[in-house]
Amino acid sequence: MGKIKLLKLVMIILCLTGYLTASAQSDYVVITQGDTLKGGKVVFLNYGGDQKVQYTDQNKKRTIYTMKQVKAFQLNDEIYHLVKHNDRYAYLKLITFGYLSLYAYQMNDRQNWDGRYLYKRDGRGMEVPNIGFKKRMLEFLSDCEELSDDISGGDLGRGDLLELINKYNWCIEQRTALSGIAQQQKIISVQKAATWNELEDKVKSTENLNDKETVLEMISEARSKTEKGEKIPKFLVDGLTKSLEGNSELQNSLAEVLKAINQ
Repeated sequence: MGKIKLLKLVMIILCLTGYLTASAQSDYVVITQGDTLKGGKVVFLNYGGDQKVQYTDQNKKRTIYTMKQVKAFQLNDEIYHLVKHNDRYAYLKLITFGYLSLYAYQMNDRQNWDGRYLYKRDGRGMEVPNIGFKKRMLEFLSDCEELSDDISGGDLGRGDLLELINKYNWCIEQRTALSGIAQQQKIISVQKAATWNELEDKVKSTENLNDKETVLEMISEARSKTEKGEKIPKFLVDGLTKSLEGNSELQNSLAEVLKAINQ
């Protein structure tokens, strides 16, 4: 019976040793200059406001880095980021990452990571309050109107913090995607509008063209609508077509423009 217990103890020690070894191998340090140190041992020297990171490489060379030198590190499968918190920088423990990230911090220099801190990618942050949660969150997340009803109605409270963060990040991602699409459409519209320039130049250089100024005004209006992404009215297309009758070169140029902007 004693041998069985001893064998179990040996197995537990071996498993624990394997876990600690694997965990240590996954630890890393991200230097401010951009390099990442891997394969060594990381120690978080957490003494109040004077936080440092100690790294021992595979050759047993030990180096202690200040907060100015390390922007992130992983220790025992937990990630720490250097974040501005209450007008000073500190290493906070990452809980969930996104445009809006949630971190844990030590309240009043305690050893426990009980505090919760919200940090936006634009640099704005806020401690998650116990009192006045609804009002503070409505103000902090006001750039996503879709969440206002859920927060003000009590559907998402302090106990739903992760769900609230996920919904906010999804809201920002969708808005960013739509903004990107709109910008791309604007670029395409501007490019299409430029196709009117060649026709305009040809009209200007054409002699003996009746109502030339009127034709140029119609081209200018058509170009403006194309740039805005608007459809050119039929009466405007018909007016240009009729004004260019008898000039095959200008008619062909108009046809090419209309074909290009309708693609």
